[in-house]
Amino acid sequence: MATVKVILPSIIAKATGGEREIPVSASTLGEALNKIVEKYGRVLKERIFESENTPQPLLNFYVNGRNAQFTGFLETALNDGDQVTILPSVSGG
Repeated sequence: MATVKVILPSIIAKATGGEREIPVSASTLGEALNKIVEKYGRVLKERIFESENTPQPLLNFYVNGRNAQFTGFLETALNDGDQVTILPSVSGG
């Protein structure tokens, strides 16, 4: 199991009492997300997940700056020191 840091945007960090950098031990991106949800509860879960293990469609997940959509998504393997960043999509006209 790897020790990684999960970085949250301020809009999601409201559910963690403002904590934006959360250390967690996990082997995959999905496991890391589930562990922070276990730690902070229902409100954080609703901000990250649309339904059980289905992330909100307007969130992007990066591991060390690489979009997890292209590296296995929730199954993306994590290594010690990795940084997981969650960012909301930007859209508009």
